[in-house]
Amino acid sequence: MAERTFFINGIPALYEALKRAGREKEAQDLIENFLRSSFAEDLNKKIERFLRIPGGIFPADMEYFRILWELNQIYISGLYYSTVVLAGVLCERMCHDILARNSIKPKDRSCLNDLIRLIEKKKLAKKRTITHMDKIRDKRNSYVHPAKKKRNTEKTALDMIERISKILHYEFHIKDIG
Repeated sequence: MAERTFFINGIPALYEALKRAGREKEAQDLIENFLRSSFAEDLNKKIERFLRIPGGIFPADMEYFRILWELNQIYISGLYYSTVVLAGVLCERMCHDILARNSIKPKDRSCLNDLIRLIEKKKLAKKRTITHMDKIRDKRNSYVHPAKKKRNTEKTALDMIERISKILHYEFHIKDIG
């Protein structure tokens, strides 16, 4: 019989049991210690990933800023699949921003490819931006609709962040400080 590994997230249940037993402080300490140890577990790798992220001066009031911040955080945490997928979400957000600043409303239910094609057709972005957007869309789709093949997810995730940074620089005039 093949051996299988299971993940059991028993900490929330243990927390609730301790809390019901009147040991809430102990339960809170348990969660705090778990989170501290899980964050520190691969701290050196997190530092390496942090230092790979392209730098820049980003206006915090723009629509995509919070998504960009989250994208960087999940990459630093080593969540590569999530990084790839969220880069696709951010790319779509930027497409909507490019269209909005040109007073163009896309059709309802337009997918990322539709948005990129509309931007390209109307010549609203640089050709290199369209190239990066297409690469982001392709990679995102290959992760969302996976085929069984080996991937270097860490490399792909960093590539996605670098492409997003280039689009921000090309189309939103984000200052590169790296």
